[in-house]
Amino acid sequence: MNIISPEEILRKYWGHNEFRHIQKDIIESVLNKKDALALIPTGGGKSLCYQVPALMLDGFCLVISPLIALMQDQVMQLKDRNIQADLIYGGQHKRDMERIIDNAINGYLKLLYVSPERLQTAFFQDRLHRMKISFIAVDEAHCISQWGYDFRPSYLKIQEIRNNTSAPVLALTATATSKVQLDICDKLQLKKAAIYKMSFKREHLSLVVKFEEHKLNQIQRIITKTKGTGLIYVRNRKQTVEIAQVLNQQGIVSDFYHAGLDHNVRAKKLADWMQGKTPVMVCTNAFGMGIDKSNVRWVIHGDIPSSIEEYFQEVGRAGRDGLRAYGVLLYNQKDLLRLQSQFENMFPSLEEVQQLYKSLAIYFGIAAGSIMEDSRDFDLLDFCNKNNLVSEKVIHGIKILEQSNWLMTSSAVFQPSRIQIKVEPNEIHEFCKSFPQYSLILTNLMRSYEGIFNFPVAIHENQIAFQIKTNIDHVATWLNDLNREGLISYFPFKEKPQLQFVAERQFNKTIGIDKAWFDFRKKMYKERMDLMISYLHLMQCRQQFLMNYFGEKDALPCGICDRCLEIKNAIIDPQIRTLWTSQIIEILKSNPKRSIRSILELYPSNKESWVLMILQELIGEEKIVRDLDYLYFNKK
Repeated sequence: MNIISPEEILRKYWGHNEFRHIQKDIIESVLNKKDALALIPTGGGKSLCYQVPALMLDGFCLVISPLIALMQDQVMQLKDRNIQADLIYGGQHKRDMERIIDNAINGYLKLLYVSPERLQTAFFQDRLHRMKISFIAVDEAHCISQWGYDFRPSYLKIQEIRNNTSAPVLALTATATSKVQLDICDKLQLKKAAIYKMSFKREHLSLVVKFEEHKLNQIQRIITKTKGTGLIYVRNRKQTVEIAQVLNQQGIVSDFYHAGLDHNVRAKKLADWMQGKTPVMVCTNAFGMGIDKSNVRWVIHGDIPSSIEEYFQEVGRAGRDGLRAYGVLLYNQKDLLRLQSQFENMFPSLEEVQQLYKSLAIYFGIAAGSIMEDSRDFDLLDFCNKNNLVSEKVIHGIKILEQSNWLMTSSAVFQPSRIQIKVEPNEIHEFCKSFPQYSLILTNLMRSYEGIFNFPVAIHENQIAFQIKTNIDHVATWLNDLNREGLISYFPFKEKPQLQFVAERQFNKTIGIDKAWFDFRKKMYKERMDLMISYLHLMQCRQQFLMNYFGEKDALPCGICDRCLEIKNAIIDPQIRTLWTSQIIEILKSNPKRSIRSILELYPSNKESWVLMILQELIGEEKIVRDLDYLYFNKK
């Protein structure tokens, strides 16, 4: 290859003249075939650390990542730059996987992205010895650590790949405590690994936490005052649609984004946001991984994130251009109750897991001591309905049984088919007049699935068949017909959900669940949840707290978070006190009444405490009168 330096690669394919921060040091380590661990906070340019050396070395870089949407986006961006890249993930047709792996073996790829589950398949393992892997990049490396916030058992299998190849390993993560860093090095068997770290400090990011019962009103006020491009993170897909609709009705150009959308739809929404056509994106945590937009002025969390790591990654997408930006977290009592409920569903008792095992055996008609020779179709919704169980708790229970080697499932168990109606209700009614055979199924879809006109919703063909008293083949045929007619978008999952008992069926009380492992995972999650809750009620500098959490123990107060500003604002500037006092009196003299909120909105949001102190003084001096949330000038 004629191009010999990383800078030349950077200029040719990315149009940049120089690397940022520690990128060059990491790239040099890879080129020297050394193991390394890189800790680069969100927006620091992780992907370039393996994409650039991949183009300089013989063979191809094997990139392991658990995030299919991110892999798809990165491969698409690389192909747009004329870089040979592809990906392998669950749900692909075998012919596609064979073609992609053959391309890698024959030297037609420089980067091959693979989900960790695919590494374990005999299909991949059988071809591993024929692959010329230049090095292995393990993205989201914290997933290999049980101390981490997003532990994935499939990551532990990466060791086997390491044992079967001499390729060096570059592990990358945006968030890892000191304990997790050591665990990553141990689990990946990194040899004399250099550890490269960037500071977690965000110089110009002001962090704020507010207890707020009426979040949507507060979100509108923040956007109106702050202006610019921003993100609103919420916990579920339905909320993304609803909040975006309300904001658009208020004249705030907004869109929504979640993992349930078609890849092309997601790409269009992302492009519009990146280009500033849609300033506000309401999204789940599916949005933002690998996205580098520098001028994000604010990030609002409408719900409490599940961990400090998740929160730091998301809020860190604001202010990468070095200008002042804001991260606002809104919460109320309902959120705290939801977190507790989520925790209980994620960790059912061992007795519940054992009972779930028995219920699954009965559901499939497997007697104690017998063997389930082949996997069978599994309808999660049908199983939950017949056993009066909560689907979320069943999903987590099945995962525990799978991690304990009692069950084996396909990914389709947790990812059903999806549908979105693409036309207005009146068009549906007109269509049914001409084609009445579709009336029953269309009526069922409109009545049964809230939000189906706005975004793809999860559906279960078996349930629809039962409700309209037909068989599942008819349902599939009708849905495909309606998809061809353009009335709906139908995304059938490519493989039927499958479940199999790995060993002979035991009596439910004798199945071995590693209690120490189970208790450890539960304890770790509880500690992370409690730490996130403690962040809400901090009395110290918020940024200092976050930096200490990630190992920067000598961090100083930021001076711009809500806690730092409260200390600064405890004493009101005398001249401002005089000016604002007279202004408030004149405002109330000329108005019959004003709400406290409307007065606060006239002044800078970071000086709200000053305004409240002035109002309290005026009420105490009986110059103004308070009636619930309204203020009057006292004419007496």
